[in-house]
Amino acid sequence: MKLALPYRIVGVGSLELSELSIRNGHHRSSVMVLQGGTPKLIHSYFLLTGTASYQSTERNWDISLHFVEQNPRDNKPAQNLYGKYRAVPVGDDRYWIISAGAEVLQQGQMVPAHEIVSGEVIRVGDA
Repeated sequence: MKLALPYRIVGVGSLELSELSIRNGHHRSSVMVLQGGTPKLIHSYFLLTGTASYQSTERNWDISLHFVEQNPRDNKPAQNLYGKYRAVPVGDDRYWIISAGAEVLQQGQMVPAHEIVSGEVIRVGDA
């Protein structure tokens, strides 16, 4: 049985939301194994695309993002990650986000990405 290792992942990015379509997205992240491996800080850069839909009854957004790694390491294939998030308004142009599910493409199949994400989204201006 393969054991899952805990990691700490942090990231920052930007994207354009147009007609409920997400385009021109960029994301940079840093990750480090926390236990059971050799600690090494790894940096990644992803391009983002996706969709967003507003849930008027709950006043929040459902967001789906596709992350495509741009700088694979150690001769590994680029990561293809699919994340789903819920964004809840916490003020003018500010939202808190939480995970609503994630998958990763591995050997031609989608498998769960056992992760949890929380963060903040801030609107910084019109495109």
